[in-house]
Amino acid sequence: MVSGITDVQHIFTHRNIYEQGDIYIKQFGILTPNSLISVKGAHFKRHATITLPLFRRGKITNNIDLIVDCTDKLLANWRTRPNKHVHCDIVQQCQNLMLQIFGLIGFDYDLEMLDERGSDQNELGKALFDLLKAAEFIIFAPTFMGKLYTTFSGRHRRAKAIVKKYLYKMIENEMAQSLSRDEVYQEMLLFLIAGFDTTSNALAWFIHFLSKYPRVQQKIKAELIDICNNQTLSVNQLDSLTYLDCVINETLRFFPPVNGTVRTLTADDRLPGSGVQLYKGDSVLIPFHNLSHDTRLWSIDPNIFYPERFLGEDKSHNPYALIPFGNGHRQCIGQDLARFELKVIAARMMQQVTFGDGGPDVNSGGHVTRLVIAPKHVGVTIEFV
Repeated sequence: MVSGITDVQHIFTHRNIYEQGDIYIKQFGILTPNSLISVKGAHFKRHATITLPLFRRGKITNNIDLIVDCTDKLLANWRTRPNKHVHCDIVQQCQNLMLQIFGLIGFDYDLEMLDERGSDQNELGKALFDLLKAAEFIIFAPTFMGKLYTTFSGRHRRAKAIVKKYLYKMIENEMAQSLSRDEVYQEMLLFLIAGFDTTSNALAWFIHFLSKYPRVQQKIKAELIDICNNQTLSVNQLDSLTYLDCVINETLRFFPPVNGTVRTLTADDRLPGSGVQLYKGDSVLIPFHNLSHDTRLWSIDPNIFYPERFLGEDKSHNPYALIPFGNGHRQCIGQDLARFELKVIAARMMQQVTFGDGGPDVNSGGHVTRLVIAPKHVGVTIEFV
């Protein structure tokens, strides 16, 4: 484990020595052997060259109305509940919202995740959920068990076949020209695995923190009233929401989407800060949570939730103290989309609702570490304004 900021910077800026962690290639390779996370060298460069343009700002911001519409649908569902009703299924609701958005952006397909009757009859929605559950098991299970599961599980094979059936109808020409159908399938599956839990859990944490800190919630609302004096929400308005950016950054700092990342050495090296000698084939863990809570790296106590830190003393914090999506050439390719989705949803919700604390029994927070740092207990009241 490497927590010294000088050593962390050294690792991320020496891509010729510190490559993708072997553990990721080994585990993700069971599911997606030909995706960005599982390939190195020339293969990685080829995939990155093709997929990176899909996440440029112009393509991302074009989805603002789609994200607002999906959020409005979730809000309409919430509106049918009494004001004093305590919503204890916030994590699941956030997952449904993010999967609905993913289906429309990635497949141009309505997964019906936000329909009151549920998505049990939606073939593609069920298949995607099955693949997500399989991924969670495979990535943490011993390699041989993961391989056995993908080979012999009828449920997994059916889910894979269904997703491929829909995906092959919708492959965009810009990817199909350079990637095989199976490579496109694997990239889409990786985007789902990597982006679904991270963004949905970040949203759930955001809601939890707002319910605990009414002052923060009111400041977001005041900023929205000042900049968006009606119920519209444009990209230009979104870019002007500085305080909301601070709250999102503080949420990602307090509970990063993932614990950390791993790099494997391609040559011997000595870390400049600690002086530790490393050898070719060694793997190092960079713990994001440790960095974002290291008192040496933050002027204001990092153990308190205080978004204003990014407007004051911690505005110029060390850039490697806050890397919720990683850093260097293997950082998360979809981080700009994740941040954009989170900000649009957060702004839209704050235009219409106020979150209240559901009480210590159901809104105590706590976390479960899986692929992500997931909230354990989130229970809030929702009052429409």
